[in-house]
Amino acid sequence: MKLDLFIRKAFDIFFLVSPVATSMGVMLALAANGFSEVFSPLTQEAYSIDISQVSFLGWLGLCVFSCNLIALPFRKKLKKEVLDAIATIEKARVSDLQKRKMYLELFKIYISSINLNQKMQEQLNELSQK
Repeated sequence: MKLDLFIRKAFDIFFLVSPVATSMGVMLALAANGFSEVFSPLTQEAYSIDISQVSFLGWLGLCVFSCNLIALPFRKKLKKEVLDAIATIEKARVSDLQKRKMYLELFKIYISSINLNQKMQEQLNELSQK
C-alpha cells in the first residue's frame, strides 16, 4: 500500500513541476497501449516479444518518466514557498485523506498564481463565462 501512495505523490509532483511533459506522457501511454495491441503480432513474429503483455500502468510509468526525463533540462523550479508547503503537509499529523485535500488546495493556489500570457488569459476568461 505504501508503494501506491508513493506513486500517487510522484505523479502529483510530476504534474506540479512539469505539467506539459506529464500530460504528454499520459497521452503517449494511451497511444502506446493501443498500438501495442495492434502491432503485437508483428513484434512477436519478428522479435519474439509480445508487447501486448505490457499493462497500461506499465506504459504509463514508462511514458511519463520518459517525457519528464526529456523535459528535465527545460523545467522550471518550484518556488521555495511551494516546497516548504509540501514539506509541511508531509510532516502534518493528519489522515491521508486530509493530506490529499491539503495537496489539492496547494495545487489550486499554485495554479491560480501562474501568470498566463494575454491570449491564454482571454481564453480562460472566455471559458469561465460559459
